Amino acid sequence: MANRSDRTNTATARTKSAAGDSGGTEQERTTRTATPPDWLARLGPFALLIGVIVVVFGQTATFDFAPIDDAVLVTSNPLYNPTSMEHVWRPWREPVLHLYMPVTYTFYAIEAAMSQPFAGAGKSAFNPAVFHIGNLLLHCCNASLVLILAQLITGNRLAALLAALFFALHPLQAESVAWISETKGILCNCFCLAGLALLVYRIRREQLSQANWWALYAGMNLAFILALLSKPLAIVVVPIAWIISVGFLQRSALISALELVPSAAVAVLISIIAKRAQGDELLTFIPPAAMRPLIAGDTVAFYLYKLLLPFALTVDYARSPESILPTTWIWVAWLAPVALFAALALLPHRKTWLWALAIFVVSILPVSGLVSFLFQMYSTVSDRYVYLAMLGPSLAIAWFFTFYARPNLVVGFVVLLSGLALLSSQQVATWKTAESLLGHALRVTPTGYLSRSCLGNYYADAGRPQEAIEHLLRAAELRPDSVAVQHKLGGALVAAGRFSEAIPRFQEVARLKPDYAEGHNDLGVAFGKAKRPQEAIAAFEQAIQLKPEDVDFHTHLMIAYAQANEREQAMQAAERSIELARSQGNQQLAADLEAWLRKYRANQPQR
Repeated sequence: MANRSDRTNTATARTKSAAGDSGGTEQERTTRTATPPDWLARLGPFALLIGVIVVVFGQTATFDFAPIDDAVLVTSNPLYNPTSMEHVWRPWREPVLHLYMPVTYTFYAIEAAMSQPFAGAGKSAFNPAVFHIGNLLLHCCNASLVLILAQLITGNRLAALLAALFFALHPLQAESVAWISETKGILCNCFCLAGLALLVYRIRREQLSQANWWALYAGMNLAFILALLSKPLAIVVVPIAWIISVGFLQRSALISALELVPSAAVAVLISIIAKRAQGDELLTFIPPAAMRPLIAGDTVAFYLYKLLLPFALTVDYARSPESILPTTWIWVAWLAPVALFAALALLPHRKTWLWALAIFVVSILPVSGLVSFLFQMYSTVSDRYVYLAMLGPSLAIAWFFTFYARPNLVVGFVVLLSGLALLSSQQVATWKTAESLLGHALRVTPTGYLSRSCLGNYYADAGRPQEAIEHLLRAAELRPDSVAVQHKLGGALVAAGRFSEAIPRFQEVARLKPDYAEGHNDLGVAFGKAKRPQEAIAAFEQAIQLKPEDVDFHTHLMIAYAQANEREQAMQAAERSIELARSQGNQQLAADLEAWLRKYRANQPQR
């Protein structure tokens, strides 16, 4: 029997060898022809994913800087005007603009250096296309990492591709991609996703050598730390990593927690630094601790609603704590996530869906309202806060198509993705200009203080005072205690020649912020233009008392004295202005003031 078996095996081997020599059997040749090459099967999904992202979001490369925060973080940031090594190192030593995110500031510095040679003749020294392309590349990288993560977790390439497309194309992601100021979030999430991919790869590869295991473990921790140094909100990546390890990879809860201790320790440290840097002193309202869980419930319910129905998205939802606490909805909003939890618990594979929901909720907890943060002065909710949270629904989709790989379901989901892509393209288009962005925001949320004030500022800076006044008046009604709005409104009224209306605005600025020298100076300018020189003199003297070395304040005082026909004081003020101008190296101004003084002494003053 053994000999017969050996002979049979030998014959079979010969047959296979012969078939191989002749190109294989007909069935094998057909199979090889139908099956795509391995490299195409591996790289094809990534090419498709990136291609779709470029089609939907590539339009941002032609967009300008946004009127919200882009000037503060980039175009007017002293760190990049000019860019220097000293400026690059400063954010590593200390918080800048109440934010400790040195990796992001370094990334901005690189983009700024790259963009300056391509800057046009516009008002900015930077080319916004470089920054927008940077965000686009980061989004492509993040979507690719989601594809890798989903494939490593489920082992299903098609399901992973569908999950990554959902992550990339959902309209809630549009804000993060189109807004240069949100580079910090999209960069932070790139490191988060890279660390999670290293975590899953390390766990899935059981035959790793000890050296490779430690290399992957170190890489994971390094990625998490870089995420934290990009944006402290990355603290959520530690519990997300634990959820993936325990919930999706079936590892021990204790071992998973112990492996994350180094990253957790760094996360706590950086979060403390970031919270101290940001502080709460800029917030005008801090909700009572007992009400914060209700605010968090409203936040989670809001995001779940926008996840399912991504319409009427905007940069300004105006859902600040003080605006929602008086409503009845705040008491029942928490029922929405609870009901979803209960519904998912009744489904087959319920643990999978509940772990995915946990990722979504955990990702937004730091900005849910449980703790105060700066943007809450405008709104607790914002689309950019769910960028990483979208990993939860994406993994749920990957598991769904792993469990239920029916062609009709796949086709239906592709149709859904097409709709999401169209909505995202339309949402991204609203970011093209300041007017399109803020106009859209006001159509969605007419009571949005942020969009009202920013649009008013934009029109004022563009030399369109009448349009600026319209929006700034509304913003002042929404926030009458805003020094910035009152000040900008006063300036717009002066530019429109409405001096008597500007004076009360500047007086309100002086009342709200008595130590604001520029407010007193502008009040003096308004008094002067309204032909009230004595009151102008008093305002300028107050401004000089606060900032005695400001040559413009002394020059304005000189003109006010001349307007009041107080010649001796006018000449003294002129001499002081000349002295300051020379000491500050402004020789042209000093020469102009000397010419004015000579003519004034000869009874030919220039007023």
